[in-house]
Amino acid sequence: MILPIFLTSGLAAVYWVFITKNNLFNLKNFISIIFIPSILGISSYGVWLGWDTGLYHIPHQLILRENPIIFGLTNLNIWFGWSSINEYLSALLWVGDNFLF
Repeated sequence: MILPIFLTSGLAAVYWVFITKNNLFNLKNFISIIFIPSILGISSYGVWLGWDTGLYHIPHQLILRENPIIFGLTNLNIWFGWSSINEYLSALLWVGDNFLF
């Protein structure tokens, strides 16, 4: 579900740049409009709710949404120490109580 969102936003951004023709080959525009959405889309491909979602994925994302970074969080739950960048991306993409988005 995340990949189509990033692909759609990336294609919309590229379309917008081609329509407005504002310095398409500017390095700053290339990085912010094409490169970053492409990397995020590729890195989030195949992210799904696994068997351990309720064990530490969703609680960790909830902590990330409600608090700044807490050092020593793995002392509360050993599994919070094994998070990846996908935890942070998924925490940003929550819409209300919908964590599947």
